[in-house]
Order: sequence, then C-alpha cells, then structure tokens
Amino acid sequence: MTDPVRFALKLNIYGQELDTPFDLFVDLVREAEDAGFDGAFVVDHLFLPAERYVGYTWSDPERPFFLDAWSVLAALASVTKRIRLGPQVSPITFRHPSLLAKAGMTVDRISNGRLILQLGTGWHQDEHDAYGFPFDQDIGKRADALEEAVAVIRGLWTSETPFSFEGEHYQLRDAPFWPKPIQQPGPPIWFGGASRRARRMAATLGDGWSPAMPHGGVGPERYAEGLAEIRSMAEASGRDPDAIEPGLLLTLAIGKTRDEAAARAEVLRRRPDYAGLSLAEMTAAGSVVWGDPDDCLRGIEAFIDAGVRYFTFNFVPFGSPDAAREGIELVGRHIAGRLGS
Repeated sequence: MTDPVRFALKLNIYGQELDTPFDLFVDLVREAEDAGFDGAFVVDHLFLPAERYVGYTWSDPERPFFLDAWSVLAALASVTKRIRLGPQVSPITFRHPSLLAKAGMTVDRISNGRLILQLGTGWHQDEHDAYGFPFDQDIGKRADALEEAVAVIRGLWTSETPFSFEGEHYQLRDAPFWPKPIQQPGPPIWFGGASRRARRMAATLGDGWSPAMPHGGVGPERYAEGLAEIRSMAEASGRDPDAIEPGLLLTLAIGKTRDEAAARAEVLRRRPDYAGLSLAEMTAAGSVVWGDPDDCLRGIEAFIDAGVRYFTFNFVPFGSPDAAREGIELVGRHIAGRLGS
C-alpha cells in the first residue's frame, strides 16, 4: 500500500454536561495530537434532534449542550502545533460563504496553515426554524447554493483584487479580502454526504470526500462503489482523481475488551431507528465498528480495502470524555502503527 492512512478525532463539543469546562476539549485534542492523530474536527450545529442525544449521549436533550464550532476551532488552533483542524461540516444554510471564507482564513492563519474546510448543504430544519434562518426544503436548491458557496470562498481566498460574484444565491460587489490564508491557493475543501450529488461535488469541486458512516449506513461495499464513481466523474471532468482525499467519519465503539466495547456500543440502540437492531446488524448495516483493538482494526481494514485513506474516529458514547480518552489511547497504542501495514 503506497498511500498513507491517516486518522482524526471527532471532538464532540455537544452532548456534554452543562458545567463541562472548555479545558476538557483542549486536553482531548492535545492527547490526540500526542497520540499521532492527524486531525481534530468538530460538529457545526446549533442543536440536534432529541433522538440524537438519547442515542449518542447521556446529556439532557431539553437543555442541549452546544459550543460554537468556529470559536472552538480558533481556540484549539492557538494551543496545538501539528494537528489539522476544521468543521465537520459547516452548513451554508446558516453560514454565509463570505463569513466562512473569513473564519476559515483566520483559523488557517492562527494555526499556521492547518485548516481543512468541510462543507455541507445543511439538513436539520428545526434548528433553522428555531433560530430564524430560512431553510429551503429542496435539497437540489441547497446543493446549488453550496456549489456557489465554494466559488465564493475560493474567489475571496485567491483574488488579488476586490472580489465580485453574481449568482442565483449569492452576490458580492467589490468585496475586499485580506489577508489571505496561509495555505495557497487555499485550505482544502472537503464534502460530506453519501448522496450522488455530494459525490459529484467532491469529484468536480472538492479536495476530499468524507461521508458519515451512520447517515444511511456506509459500509465498505457502499463506500467502494461511491469512491469509484467519484474517481470516474473526476477523470471525466479533467481532474486528477487521486488528488481527492478519500475520507470517512467512522463511528467507533472500542474498549480494552469486547465486553467493554459492547457496553459502549449499546448506547446506540437507544436511538429509535436502531432500537430493534443487534450490534451485529448495526455493523452489517454500516453504522458502527466495535470491539477490542484487534476487532476494530479488522473493521477499519475493511474500509482501507474499500479505499479510505483518512478516517475520522467518533468514539461511542459521543458525550463521554472517558470513552474519547480511552479511544485515543487504544488507537494510538494498538492500531495506529498497524494501519496500512
């Protein structure tokens, strides 16, 4: 295997106890950096449906803990040295691309060129309704807006003169934008999502593709099919398919023993759509990889064989700092050195 296999931490800045100190998140990212993780990514939401809390955390769904993604990224950029940082993913439905370009440039400069910008169309209508952001139910129109947003962000990052843009969703008039990001022609832009439209955007516009495992179930076979399609579309559009980073947000329930891992994975069955499934059925559906380090390595290797080269590990339960800390330690000690070997 010639391509390196890298891995990142999904830092869950939601689903925590309300008195959780920010130092906890700093410590987890520093531990991941010391353990050899390549990146740390954070969710960008205002809140999520209650079933996401009861299925992933033990926090109170009536008082959902959520920190602002971009404020957290700026703080983490100032206290880390090597690890890549970014949102996973920022929705353009309540993040205007001009502000995303400015926030991204700022975090890239604070971190000395360590931002990866992951973008999406947005999907949770309730958070838009609650906070007063318009939400178009037509996913096709939101995808059209996302394509324009990428053009706006890259235009602002690269234009040496005030930038103008005339689109259906965004219009800019002689917008000055300085300084530029450290990374040139700009930080990499990745797309999440397993839909065909998301794959097409990754193929024609993106620097990476990183769908979320639980969203519809992304197992190795489905991932391999999606990646093959992306590479075919990229080549057809005149792009180098090997320049697109093949990533995956992988749900990982890991423990020192299988029993410990199974107890952690059981929390997933509190989700209404998982309630009737066994762990074996959730694994077969592409919703979770679980077990002791050897079990998890075998599950991860199946995705490596499918083409994944950049994993983001989301440790179950998502709201448990202890699970994240032990997951970081177990991956760093027992899995990292065996990936791609």
